[in-house]
Amino acid sequence: MPKFLLTNGFRSSVLLLVFFCAWVGGSSVNAFQKECTFEATYEITVQQDGLSSVSIATKKGKAPYKYIFCKASGHLVSNDFDSNEFQGLKAGKYFAVIIDANNCRKDLQIEIK
Repeated sequence: MPKFLLTNGFRSSVLLLVFFCAWVGGSSVNAFQKECTFEATYEITVQQDGLSSVSIATKKGKAPYKYIFCKASGHLVSNDFDSNEFQGLKAGKYFAVIIDANNCRKDLQIEIK
């Protein structure tokens, strides 16, 4: 299992969502989601090597945020849950789960062409 440090408020939510990453393969799971007011958007940039990077921006939520970024197949792309930047991505479908300090969650479906 990847090593990462989380504050107690995030530990159960992030661990649960990492397992959801493999289990649901990109489907939105709302069983544990409370009403959230923060917004999340993303930007795709093509790198010089032909691969892409994704940058996720958040607003109106409570920092700090945690980011879970997976391929549509359910494989985790990064085990740095503090980073909102993901690089070296090939064309395909991805999804991101963002959790704020209030344990509110936003899901993004991202397609790189």
